[in-house]
Order: sequence, then C-alpha cells, then structure tokens
Amino acid sequence: MLKIAFVLILSFFLTNSTMAFAQVPITTAGGKSCGAGNKSGIETAIGCVHIEPVAFVEDLIKLSMGISGGIAFLLMLFGVFQMITSVGNAEALKAGQERFFNAIIGLLFIIFSILLLQIIGVNILKIPGF
Repeated sequence: MLKIAFVLILSFFLTNSTMAFAQVPITTAGGKSCGAGNKSGIETAIGCVHIEPVAFVEDLIKLSMGISGGIAFLLMLFGVFQMITSVGNAEALKAGQERFFNAIIGLLFIIFSILLLQIIGVNILKIPGF
C-alpha cells in the first residue's frame, strides 16, 4: 500500500510541470553579471558562464578541452609512476608504457580536434569570433 501511495505521489509531481520544473526565465538575479554586449553571463565559481547559446557552447568546449587535457596529463603521470615502481616486473613495466603511450595518443587526438575545429570554423565557414 505504501508503494502505491509513493508511486501516485511521484507521478503527480512528475506530470505537473509547474511543480516539477521551475519555470523561471534566465536572468542574473541573485548573481553577479559578467561579460559584455551580447555575451552577458553569470559569475560562478568556475568563471563567467554565458547565457547566450553560442557563447555558452564556446565556454563548454573550452572547459571540456581543459578537463580532457588534465586527465591526459594525470594518466601520463600514472603511467610514469607505474614504470618507475615496476621493480623489474616486465608486465608492470609494459602496462606503464602502454598507459603513457595511450595518454599521449589521447592528448594528440585532443590537440588535433581543436585544430580541426579552428580550421573548419575560421578558415572554411568564416564564423566570427570562433
């Protein structure tokens, strides 16, 4: 009986959109404004988060590239640490070498994807501010 009541209450909240999702317009209320012109945004702990879709996607790409580069660097460090601490164990040394090599390949993949986006966005499509 308790499960049925829980499902009914949950379904009421999920179907009633005014209670499930706040229908609040995007504003800078409660936060500091940042940016200038048509790239206005809200200042957060990770920096200025723009509220315009184009600027928001640019911020998202920059953030994801930074995070992926950091992860590749940490994987390289872990691979080197694994090679240093292998102490003559051939399997551990090979695993560290593979991890380091794969991290470098991943980092090169990230760098060339940024380069490809720049070539397509700036040179071919001539997107302003890309």
